[in-house]
Amino acid sequence: MAKQAAKKTATKKARKEPAPELAPLQVHLYDVAGKIVGAVDLPSIFASDIRTDLIRRAVTAFTANRRQPYGAAPRAGMRHSVRWSGKGQGVSRTPRIRGTMIGAQAPNTVGGREAHPPVVEHIWAKKINEKERRSARNAALAAAHDVRTVAARGHRFESGVSVPVIVKDEIEEIQTVAKAIEFLSAVGVYGDVERAKGSTRPARRGPRPCEGPTRLREPSRRRGRDPRRPQRRGPRPRWRPRSAHDFQRVRPRSRAGVGRVNPHEILLHPYVTEKTLNLMSGTPAQESRDGNRIEFVVRREATKPQIKEAFEKQFEVKVARVWTFIREDGKHAIIKLRPEYSAEEIGMRIGVF
Repeated sequence: MAKQAAKKTATKKARKEPAPELAPLQVHLYDVAGKIVGAVDLPSIFASDIRTDLIRRAVTAFTANRRQPYGAAPRAGMRHSVRWSGKGQGVSRTPRIRGTMIGAQAPNTVGGREAHPPVVEHIWAKKINEKERRSARNAALAAAHDVRTVAARGHRFESGVSVPVIVKDEIEEIQTVAKAIEFLSAVGVYGDVERAKGSTRPARRGPRPCEGPTRLREPSRRRGRDPRRPQRRGPRPRWRPRSAHDFQRVRPRSRAGVGRVNPHEILLHPYVTEKTLNLMSGTPAQESRDGNRIEFVVRREATKPQIKEAFEKQFEVKVARVWTFIREDGKHAIIKLRPEYSAEEIGMRIGVF
């Protein structure tokens, strides 16, 4: 009897307390332990109409605006020494390789050029009215507050969880995966992480007329939890569950040109390393050889020529060389100036020294 009573008390302790009732525009406030510590009043924007058509238009527009231009090489399919036989020879007028009867260079030949290849000048950007964009934003926020809409999209969470999930600021102190899993499990949303985990599957493309057998294309991945927090410079927490949709893929540059990048958005913020400070107190010869450099965090898709051009236009100086490397907090660029310019002076102008 005593054992049965102990089991009953254990099961009672294991059960979660019922969540308090909420007003129409209220959600629960969770602490780091996953317990409900209060309620948060959402802005009236979360009560907007859910317009899926406007959301689709807005997502299509800003996804197209981030697309990198691409194109074929200028001499693709034209690297042949061919001759045209002319008319009246009793053969087709296809250009042929000299000394043979093998056709080349024409679009209807093996290894020839494309008839209408993609060009870098093609404009992929799409426009959307300002009022429609705002209405789409309001509709997306309202959909994030609707439990039925969130569940219909495929997200898995326990009953009683209010969406969006609002957590106290102490959540930013979590730096390990184990604590993050413990928190997500306590809140009741870890099932969505398990749904997205291991969901990478190759998207198959079926055979079409005049096409070979089924081939594999780019793999797809389900969307999981997407935590949002105030933007902060520096390394991000390593436990953030990432997915393939969190980043915009930047493909290698084609020979036809590079993608369009706004020069005012390349240089994000400067960095001052310990080595730079030590060089300022060194000898003039050492400064001229190793110094006169400044480090910036730049956009990941920016190339060295673009970084050089943006820096010269913004600070009206001449750059001698640019080095780039990747770190956890993003892409860094070390910019070395010519001897007639001073990196220390630029650092004082922007307030880093």
